[in-house]
Amino acid sequence: MGETKLVKRDIDGGARLLQELNDRGFPVSTALWAHLVEADEWRLMIAVPPRLAASRAEAYRLVQAAMLDLELGFPLSRTTVVSDEERSVQSLRTLVEVDQSHAVGLAFGAARVCGQQVSEGFVYSMEALTFEHQVFAALRRMDDLGRVFEAGGSRLFPDQPREVDFVFSNARKMVFIEVAALTRKVEESRLRELMGWHARVADSFPVPAALLVVARNGFSEPAQTYAASLRSSLRLVTWGTRNDAAALREGIAELLNAGDDARD
Repeated sequence: MGETKLVKRDIDGGARLLQELNDRGFPVSTALWAHLVEADEWRLMIAVPPRLAASRAEAYRLVQAAMLDLELGFPLSRTTVVSDEERSVQSLRTLVEVDQSHAVGLAFGAARVCGQQVSEGFVYSMEALTFEHQVFAALRRMDDLGRVFEAGGSRLFPDQPREVDFVFSNARKMVFIEVAALTRKVEESRLRELMGWHARVADSFPVPAALLVVARNGFSEPAQTYAASLRSSLRLVTWGTRNDAAALREGIAELLNAGDDARD
């Protein structure tokens, strides 16, 4: 029997695959994990334009090449290429686009998807994944300040749930980076959750660690007030366009140069 619950490892792996396919010019319009009732397994459905869905051999070749390069934890046999003109796929895409509570995706219940009965699933927000990937690309261009890597592909947090997306580091300091792709402002409560996580993991590292939150739609006034009280360990950056990379760079540089007292 297959796993009855979708694990975060597969959600993260699927997100990495979709971002990689986007980089390679493979036009994914929607993607979702679905627990197929008949097969009793989780399957990643990748929705593409009909012209690509009609040539599945070529589509699978491109997907497999990306998966091999990423060394993901699930095989090609757990992926399915479907047409983005499927009505069920279009409905799920609309669902995730109008929801305001998700980050990179949204869980859904029993449904019929592409002619198959699904007991539950998780649909990705391609807009949110694109936003996250733009931030990552900007961070990679800051190699004069340090090195960035994806937290999801690391073993930095074996004993704690991973709450951040990226880690930026140099020889003296680390900056944990959370990318908030919400369609609403980030609230103070979320920042407090992140700082609580930060307090639990920061002492596990040989250098001081700070936290930077990048939000697509900004922060509430209480969130900004809270962050202002933690200047040595927390920075907020609102990213509206690629032009905001300068603000991101400034935030990273300030935290890296804030001294070694960031373990508040």
